[in-house]
Amino acid sequence: QYIHLISNTSSISPMDTWKLSDADIKPTSGWQGATGLYWTDLDTGIDLSAEGYYKETTNHLDYKPGAVLSMNANLAADLVPVRSRSYGVELMAKKTTGKLTGWLSYSYSRAMFREMEDRGAENIAGGDWYNADCDRPHELNVVANYRFTRRYSTSLNLDYATGRPTTVPAGRYFDTKLRSWLPYYTERNGYRLPDNFRIDLSFNIEPGHHQTAKTHSWFSFGVYNLLGRHNVYSVYYDVYNGMIRGYKLSIFGVPIPFISYNLKF
Repeated sequence: QYIHLISNTSSISPMDTWKLSDADIKPTSGWQGATGLYWTDLDTGIDLSAEGYYKETTNHLDYKPGAVLSMNANLAADLVPVRSRSYGVELMAKKTTGKLTGWLSYSYSRAMFREMEDRGAENIAGGDWYNADCDRPHELNVVANYRFTRRYSTSLNLDYATGRPTTVPAGRYFDTKLRSWLPYYTERNGYRLPDNFRIDLSFNIEPGHHQTAKTHSWFSFGVYNLLGRHNVYSVYYDVYNGMIRGYKLSIFGVPIPFISYNLKF
């Protein structure tokens, strides 16, 4: 079985690693339960749904504080087994008929870790539950399409999500054994990056409507990240005049116009 490791303790960006389980790393095991309610109104073309889930796993893995993240010949020595629990609910409303179509969805979900072993003062978060790297409690998605005529329509996409957890350096200390300055980090995943918010807008043109045609094509003209939001992808840190400074990195920080041609068989 492969073990998937993700860590955002790096000062630049999350680190993604795959490793086979072995004598030192046990396979992850767990259980999950889910339920849902669904309702459809055939007259209005509106679908409503509500889903909930709960999941627990054991022998999940996380990095020890101060772990070496790259080129580590003995990776198992820098890993600790953790128990994970995640739960959430998703609500969705969808409209499939009429000039205005699309959907609105909202989800509340949590994901947390806790060390399985008692390592005393070295336990992450003192042995208590702490935020997992993928913990993003709130997420809202809106997709709307309005058809002016059979050929012309406009589409709107809105995405909002809570910023992912991160660990930040609060200072530095001098290690007498290594004879070098090392960063001191705050509680594991105790802070969050700024929330993510983006709006995309497009105008669509469909050249023709032939029900017997084998293909269907359309053009789209629009703007990605319409508001020019500087959504933070990661934060990196540097030392300037003895002070630690953080710098936010955004992938797309300006509105980006686009033109696309789509062909469907």
